[in-house]
Amino acid sequence: MENENSLDDMTYLGNAKYGVKVERESLKRCEMFANNIEKLALSTLELVITKDQCYNKLTIYGHGKGNIQMDEAKRKALQSYLFNVYLVEEVEKVWDQVVKKLNDKIRAIRNKKYKI
Repeated sequence: MENENSLDDMTYLGNAKYGVKVERESLKRCEMFANNIEKLALSTLELVITKDQCYNKLTIYGHGKGNIQMDEAKRKALQSYLFNVYLVEEVEKVWDQVVKKLNDKIRAIRNKKYKI
């Protein structure tokens, strides 16, 4: 019975075809406190990555020597989630800047300047 309740507490991030589930309440909290695309992406990132992934030189696209690409399903789920909340054109316009900020946050976690 407890397991069923925990399933009800989960929701898909973005398009369900990517299969990325997050806690419903955590996602609502991200939406409540974020007032723009970048802030929503930054707060939502914490729902789909772990500290260990950050320590393993994770980046969104894996660019750079020795870096590991974020799971493609998670990246696409995050992007499709932003498309659901904001206009696609708005997200596409700032996506490169969002990726830069996400990579900065991952680097800050790795360097222990930010905790998740």
